[in-house]
Amino acid sequence: MQDAVTHPTGPRLLMACVAAVLTPVSIIAVAMGADDPWWPKMTVLIYAFGIPTATFLLLVLALPAYCALRTRWRLRWWNAAFAVAALPLALLNLRSSVDFESAGDVVTVQGGHYTAIGWSYMLRGLGAGGLVGATGGLAFWAVLALGHRRA
Repeated sequence: MQDAVTHPTGPRLLMACVAAVLTPVSIIAVAMGADDPWWPKMTVLIYAFGIPTATFLLLVLALPAYCALRTRWRLRWWNAAFAVAALPLALLNLRSSVDFESAGDVVTVQGGHYTAIGWSYMLRGLGAGGLVGATGGLAFWAVLALGHRRA
């Protein structure tokens, strides 16, 4: 089965990429909650912005990492998916250019630096983003590994 993951055929690799893009975007759309009256319109926006974003991350980060490491490292879905998903979020969050920021009554950035609660909020967001991205990695791996039929 490992050979099916390290040397996939073109159609199976394409299906794995489609699954890796649609899975996290769909999870975000479902997590918004169907009980929200704006949910149908928000779902359209989530897919409209989420699919291009997830495709960009797949093409720029995830697929090159997979191609570079697939023959040197025993690929499992959790190996890099979390890091690939959390890395862009971390880079965006660490480059805070605001002097002051708050969430409700809680100060998260003061004097251009994260407060303790700000770090907590940021790390929770990175964890959530990483987990959603890891679902894309799981979908990618599942299509490659489990979709392989032995002759």
